Amino acid sequence: MNPGTLVKPISDPGNTGMEDKNLFDSDDAVVTGWVENPYWQYLSGMKYFSHELPCNSSSMTRWRKRIGESGAEKLLRKTIEAGLKLKVIKKER
Repeated sequence: MNPGTLVKPISDPGNTGMEDKNLFDSDDAVVTGWVENPYWQYLSGMKYFSHELPCNSSSMTRWRKRIGESGAEKLLRKTIEAGLKLKVIKKER
């Protein structure tokens, strides 16, 4: 990684977890879908609807490579823990 390159935060619209490969064929489809979907934009913290791409789709690929499988598992674990704490999800019995 270039030491001068700024890393986008996880809360960035390009890093909302909406890049699930089971839902989309490519990172390009995710980025394009974000532009077309006001709900995604709202849930990723945007105050106003935007017609501009949130990021370059290749940055999503680089971000996934940077966090690796263990980082993705940790992010998922923390997301589940937060959901349980906020009582928006229930633990399966």
